Amino acid sequence: MHPGQRQSEPRRRGAMTVLAAICLIVVMAFLALAVDWGYLAVTESELQNAADAGALSGARGLTEGRDAAIAAAQLWASKNMAAGQSVGIVAGEDVEIGRWDDETGIFTQLSAGAPDQPNAVRVTCRRSTARGNPLNLFFAPVLGRRSANLSATATAKLERNVCGMFVGIQSVDVQNAEVDSYDSTLGSYGSQSPGNAGDVCSDGAITFSPGGFVHGDASLGPDGSVSDPSKVSGSIQQRSRPIRWQPIDTSGPAAVNDNAQLPGSHLTNGGRRLVVEGSSVVVLPPGTYYLPDGMRTAGSAQIVITGPTRFVLGGTVEITGGGIVNQTALPANLRLEVTSTSMTISGNAEVHADIYAPTAQVSVSGNPGFYGAIFAQRIAMNGTNARLHADTSLREEFDQYTSTSSLRD
Repeated sequence: MHPGQRQSEPRRRGAMTVLAAICLIVVMAFLALAVDWGYLAVTESELQNAADAGALSGARGLTEGRDAAIAAAQLWASKNMAAGQSVGIVAGEDVEIGRWDDETGIFTQLSAGAPDQPNAVRVTCRRSTARGNPLNLFFAPVLGRRSANLSATATAKLERNVCGMFVGIQSVDVQNAEVDSYDSTLGSYGSQSPGNAGDVCSDGAITFSPGGFVHGDASLGPDGSVSDPSKVSGSIQQRSRPIRWQPIDTSGPAAVNDNAQLPGSHLTNGGRRLVVEGSSVVVLPPGTYYLPDGMRTAGSAQIVITGPTRFVLGGTVEITGGGIVNQTALPANLRLEVTSTSMTISGNAEVHADIYAPTAQVSVSGNPGFYGAIFAQRIAMNGTNARLHADTSLREEFDQYTSTSSLRD
């Protein structure tokens, strides 16, 4: 055996050791890349969630003004966590108020004194060195990088007045009626100057008689029409999509309600219908009442509610004569949900209510004063001198929101 052959084995073992060390370094580098890359991806997703929440809440807040939108964006973004830290946003740098253009897909920031009406909010959430909160990495420092700067941006658009405060899915008929607006949270209608946000909306026809007028906008479906545009003080808008609505779920009120508070002497149809006639006055405490066969008031009779009250009604609904008296004068405190096909408001009664009757024709006749909002299959405003006052504090129910978001490093 030659001596040279005996010496080659230690050299091979030395070479393998060096190769193993090199492979270990490569494996560690890939491990660092995998762990830190996953950490970056998760944190980016968390920042995006925060930006989305801030933008959507900010857009919702636009209905109450610029400051409210900024405050809402900050509040709801900060409720999110990114890499174990609460997300903080700076109003002057991270929240932008402006306009979103659907055709160009461009957001334009507006200054506080700009004449244009803002319709969108853009929020950026950051983890950066400049903010003093960069994302510290685990293994990357071995390769010379200790932290990373991340940001996520979301833009939410408020499609204000997509529909209106008086929504008739198939039609709105304004015959000898005048529609305007006010804000019940600021006081009574009489304490304010009548507003121009009495918006009406339909996928079908919006028709007027010579005595009808809307102080607000008219929103039309793709095939909708307005019989007399001069009767609309605001803009006439054509929507690209039809009105969306949800059926009323009666299972909850049917199972759990406050019907025990209803006076038995005024219940008919086995307790399924409430009838108050003559000069009777029925005072109901706040609660939820389920009447599958409907309700009727007539003569000088009144149903008086004293606080937040919800009626879920089927059958025929007739509010005439003395009607329903909402002592709080806040339409939000009287919710009338109608599952049938007919509802009538007539006489000289003043009604402060939020009406949701997506399958019914709601007829407002006589000479009543209606305060609140109506969502129905059809609305017929056919009184001799009817006055309908949209309560803009209910606007949120009729606004729709869309959002676009993007992520950038």
